[in-house]
Amino acid sequence: MFETLVKDTQTLPTPRAQVFATLVDWTRYADWNPYIVRIDGQPQVGQAIRVFFSMGFGPAMPLSCRVTTVDPSKTMLAWDYKAFIPWLYTARHSFTVEDSPGGQSLVIQTEDIKGLMASSLFRIFHKLLQRRFQAMHAALRKRVAHAAA
Repeated sequence: MFETLVKDTQTLPTPRAQVFATLVDWTRYADWNPYIVRIDGQPQVGQAIRVFFSMGFGPAMPLSCRVTTVDPSKTMLAWDYKAFIPWLYTARHSFTVEDSPGGQSLVIQTEDIKGLMASSLFRIFHKLLQRRFQAMHAALRKRVAHAAA
């Protein structure tokens, strides 16, 4: 089976607890998040959720997912999902927020993809996904800066 990891990191001038609070406040995603525009459900382990994501063109696409990790003490959040045909695409989407020097935080967003779409044939998709992570991180930076002001 193919596997690949799409990853992006961003240092934010905000304490990690505030960044994590923003990431788990799903009711506000439509206000600021250009990539994950909506999540229906609660950030609780085992909870079935619907994640609506935008690739920057066309309507937002829904995915049925299950929350696997919500750990405020480690500032980690993750959910799993799979395509209708599991050998095509299964993934774990995760956020980790770590302390960084000077009261800053490091946001790490990953998508661990398994299945045919993880193969090198889909490099363009992987690059597009990373660009959407970057767009989300830029918007998150603005969001937490606005909340701190």
